Amino acid sequence: MARRAKQVEGVYENVPKSGIWYARLRVNGKLVRKAIGTRAEAIAYIEKARTIKRTGGGVLSTSAKQPARTFSELEKTGSEVTVGELCDDLLRHIRRNPQDYKDQRNPPYRIGLVRAKFGNRSATTVQPFEIADWLDDMEDLAPATRNRLKVTVSAIYRRGKERGRVNVNPARDVKQKRVNNAVVRYLKRDEEDRIRAVLQKAVDSCPPENQRRRERLLHRIYELDVSLGSGMRKGEQYGIVWPDVNFDDRTITARDTKNGETRVIP
Repeated sequence: MARRAKQVEGVYENVPKSGIWYARLRVNGKLVRKAIGTRAEAIAYIEKARTIKRTGGGVLSTSAKQPARTFSELEKTGSEVTVGELCDDLLRHIRRNPQDYKDQRNPPYRIGLVRAKFGNRSATTVQPFEIADWLDDMEDLAPATRNRLKVTVSAIYRRGKERGRVNVNPARDVKQKRVNNAVVRYLKRDEEDRIRAVLQKAVDSCPPENQRRRERLLHRIYELDVSLGSGMRKGEQYGIVWPDVNFDDRTITARDTKNGETRVIP
């Protein structure tokens, strides 16, 4: 009488006697099922995947299409895209589309931070815990700032997936930092007085013969008046043109807003 094969956890035959065996493993909280082939191949695959999961010595994708690969296997391919290349791709996309990315200063800065940390790494080898540890080490940054960095990493990988360069996004499995939104920040009266004093001092110290410079310095005070009186974002305020100002209705129409919508400001 033939001895019954010992059951291996995570290895199963979806259709009895089909000869097609599957491997099943939970990766970053997601249950991944992958058709392998023979029972022996499925057992070998699940053992390899568990070793990678236990030691962190490779990459386990949440996609059934991608195999489990050790770091040495990834290095041998020679065709793996680096994080730096993904960073450069997103940066080019941002600079070519200023209408979609109105903030052309902060995103490139954050991309630069990601590039400095992970740029030389193969994009598929970066693990969620490495991103989480990197963000945890930035203790001098506010939680909201670290969350924006996490979103930047995710955007870098998302762009890479859209371009068919990677099939993973490790940032998706990194938890957001808890942000305390209970405090509403506003400019206090003494803070406003100090700002105005600095601006006025610059005007008063300007030599009389330099009239053009004096006018530019006075404009800083006017700009502060508009900002405090309207609550407009910086980009909105400096994008306003005269046809958008209605003195009869006492309104300003902001057309090029952050979310792309037009709004009227009293």
